[in-house]
Amino acid sequence: MIRVSSIERLDALKGPLVVACSGGRSYTDVVMIARVLDRVQARWGIRLLIEGACPVGDGGADSRCRAWAIAHEINCLSVPPKVRTHQWPAAGPLRNLEMGNLHPGLWVLFPGGRGTVSARETAQQLDIPTIEVTEEIDPVLSERWEILRRIAERGKESALQANLSNFADLFQHLLDELQRT
Repeated sequence: MIRVSSIERLDALKGPLVVACSGGRSYTDVVMIARVLDRVQARWGIRLLIEGACPVGDGGADSRCRAWAIAHEINCLSVPPKVRTHQWPAAGPLRNLEMGNLHPGLWVLFPGGRGTVSARETAQQLDIPTIEVTEEIDPVLSERWEILRRIAERGKESALQANLSNFADLFQHLLDELQRT
């Protein structure tokens, strides 16, 4: 699911934009990152992508946004947290403030934890429009998917199981399509 801070504010944006990106250190959904950044690029253009250079693990959403920018020949600025200067946990929010002070026209937020919450709060405080990708799906669809999955797992008859499996694949595809819109 994708949430925006204000449709009216997004409609008023003029590109190409400076776009800040934040997300979880373990976020790995390169398809969603590409889908969202491709849409931003198509709608407004991106002249600079700012990312938070997460030093933990493989860099999570930050490194994947940077890779997307490089693949699309878009300038990218990495703003690492100043851990030696500010220590954790203060370094993360201070880095987010530093990113915000670079005046992005839009801040894209991918699923994450406290750091992503801090980035959202920074964007709100600095009045920067946001696009936020969440991992939430419609609870009714989620419940139906779970019922189908359980039925397919039981699979008392192979023909029934094959049909349910095909239906489940189709249903998952529909869920994915709904999340894209």
